Amino acid sequence: MGLLASGRLLPTDLVERLLQYAPKELEDRPLGPLVLLVRAPESYDSDERDSFMAHLLSRVRKDVPPPSAVGSRWMTTSEIPTVRAPSQEAPDEDQVELLAELGNEVHCLVPLLLSPGKQQLRLGRSPGSDIYLPDPSVSGEHAELTVEDGGVRIFDRQSKNGTYLNGQRLEGVHAPWLQPMDRLSFGRVRAFACEPRTLRAVVRQDLRAMF
Repeated sequence: MGLLASGRLLPTDLVERLLQYAPKELEDRPLGPLVLLVRAPESYDSDERDSFMAHLLSRVRKDVPPPSAVGSRWMTTSEIPTVRAPSQEAPDEDQVELLAELGNEVHCLVPLLLSPGKQQLRLGRSPGSDIYLPDPSVSGEHAELTVEDGGVRIFDRQSKNGTYLNGQRLEGVHAPWLQPMDRLSFGRVRAFACEPRTLRAVVRQDLRAMF
């Protein structure tokens, strides 16, 4: 069963919008330079995971502009049984790794988009956070993402349990650039960064495997 049909990649409507873009259109960053793929803490039971995801999904921005290129639209979930995708995008090693990662746990796709007048995205347990992570191990104002022309920087806001990048705790004012497939930890919450074009290719490949 594929990622969309199984509900392992949410929100479905945002993933379907991603699929409608041609790779070239994604260079204009309609979802931001990177996206975060967030999962609930491993210690959660199914009810706790569903609650965590529901709260996180309630704050995910879905106002992604529609694709502009004629013919870029591919297919939506309701069309999967009757539409076969072209097989022109062969997976590479990064895509195989990403598909395996997404197949293990339910992940939430979080576009790193800025609202007008904003320069940063705040992550934390506070309901006012841009990226809401409702877990006791996450501080009210835990971390901050700065979206710039050159990419995305991550900064820890003196959180109690720390922000970890690829296993290393961020200290002081250090704000490194995020790279595709970088692993992040905010308390017990795990996430990783992904390039939108790669995610699109992986989901397409996963859907093709269903037929």
